[in-house]
Amino acid sequence: MTRSGRPSPAPLTQAMLAQMFAAFGLGGAATDDDEPHPAQRLPREQLSGRIQHTLIGQAITERQVRGHVQETLEHGFDAAIVPPCWVWAARDELRGTVARIGSIVDYPNGSAITEVRVA
Repeated sequence: MTRSGRPSPAPLTQAMLAQMFAAFGLGGAATDDDEPHPAQRLPREQLSGRIQHTLIGQAITERQVRGHVQETLEHGFDAAIVPPCWVWAARDELRGTVARIGSIVDYPNGSAITEVRVA
C-alpha cells in the first residue's frame, strides 16, 4: 500500500517502459550529452503514478473498459481515461479505490463551442 492509500503498483517491466518512452520520443536517440530524459530518472512507482491510462475508440466494449480500469489499478496509474459514455462502468469498477476517472471532451477536433463542452 502506498502513502496515498493506493495499492502498491505492479512493477513496470523494462519492455513496458521502453515502449512508453518510444511512444513519446523519449528514448533511443542519443543526445549531445547522452543524459537520459528526466522521466527516465524517476523511480517506476513515481512514473506510473503520473500516467493517465487512456482508452480511446469508437467500438469500445464494456469488457474493454473494465479491463482498462483493472490495468490502471494493477500498475498504479494516476487515472483511467475513458470515453464519456463509459464513465459509469469505470466508476463501478473503481468504487472503493482512490484511483481517479477522467474522460474526453470534444476529442479529436476541439471545434465545439464552450456551451457544448460544459453541457
